[in-house]
Amino acid sequence: MEPGKKSALRLAALVMFVLAYWYTKAILFGSDWAMGSWQPLAFAAAFLAFLAWLTRRAPAAPEEARRADGRTSAGIAACLLLQSVAFGVFPVHDDLMGVFQVLLWHATAVFAVLAAAGMLAENKLGLLFPADAVNGTVRIPFRNLFLRARILYGRWDRKEPEKQEGRRSRAAAVAVPLLTAVIAVILALFAAAQLSAASTSFAAIGDRLSDFFGTFSMDRFLTDVLPYLILSIPVGAYLYGLVAGCLTESPKALTRTSWERGTRPLRIFPEASWNLILGALLAVYALFFALAGGWSEIFDLAQFSAGEACGSAVSGFWQLVRVMCLNFGILFASTVFAGHPLWEQKRGRKLAAALLVFGLGFGFLAFWKLFVLYIGLFGPTPRRVFAGWVLCVLLFWDALGLLRLQKRFPASTVGIWGALISFTILNLVPIEALCR
Repeated sequence: MEPGKKSALRLAALVMFVLAYWYTKAILFGSDWAMGSWQPLAFAAAFLAFLAWLTRRAPAAPEEARRADGRTSAGIAACLLLQSVAFGVFPVHDDLMGVFQVLLWHATAVFAVLAAAGMLAENKLGLLFPADAVNGTVRIPFRNLFLRARILYGRWDRKEPEKQEGRRSRAAAVAVPLLTAVIAVILALFAAAQLSAASTSFAAIGDRLSDFFGTFSMDRFLTDVLPYLILSIPVGAYLYGLVAGCLTESPKALTRTSWERGTRPLRIFPEASWNLILGALLAVYALFFALAGGWSEIFDLAQFSAGEACGSAVSGFWQLVRVMCLNFGILFASTVFAGHPLWEQKRGRKLAAALLVFGLGFGFLAFWKLFVLYIGLFGPTPRRVFAGWVLCVLLFWDALGLLRLQKRFPASTVGIWGALISFTILNLVPIEALCR
């Protein structure tokens, strides 16, 4: 490792102590920011600045598979800052939307690190983003959990004793002046205590200094500082493991090629198996729409009382959404367990298209239940608005899937960006005020 990169990583390890303490006290265990605070924005800006500095001073090893996309990195950073602005302008949203808002803020920060270090599997947000999420939240940080300790104590050079000796000499060069300063302070304080008895004016200076340092009481330190300081140590180790681990890991572990190579033993289901699975599902879907023959029973608002409308909307909406998610799960599973993804098979493409068409039908039925039957009769709430956003994203993905079967384009990238940007914008809307 180059000396300049080592120095940058050591300095970053020290800076991470400050960032981790800030995050632990103000955000992880803080309560004020949830009611509307600029702490998340200030922390996000500082973290992104730290990330930009470190990626310049300690860049990752150049690899063909590791190409940081500047537009992807800038776009994710912009979304993180806008989400942080929402925390400052409004309190955290109520109910499920607030939980998802906080989780997405953290996930966006993780993806900002992966993008800046060129560690996204496809060097962009794409079909493998679930694998990127696991890589960024579990594998990289926990694999490098003790990297900060090794970098600060120089344990990566165990096989080079001459460097170890030089490092001990530098440590002694720092320790001797530090010990000298401590001894000087102790002796000076002892002398001042003795002289204060001989001069009232000199004693007054000592009293003012005592009053000043008395404001920093031990009780306050034990309750307001020490617990967060202790908790920030593992938090900082995790964050540093993520950031520095992305920059020091070589070769890049998760790529499209390594994903296909790693999942090759799982590709055990032939095309006939997928045709049977899709055929069974399509038969069930067709039967559902055929037996829901009394469509007037669904779309006739006059026949619903308030209680019946509420029960019908709640009982059917999330089931329809789960069926749409099942369709997307099958399409993604085909990239792991099928010899070739469904959209690369002639018959599989037709069956996948039929699956997505039925998905659109389920989506529009859920849209009716939510927006017309439920919100139309009872009005919006943050939970209903969040459910509406989920449904609109699923409909958008379904339409993109149909287009992708007809024309080759990065549909997964467009879909992920659409979901990320739309929810970021939704956070900037005063939903609670509009729902009153």
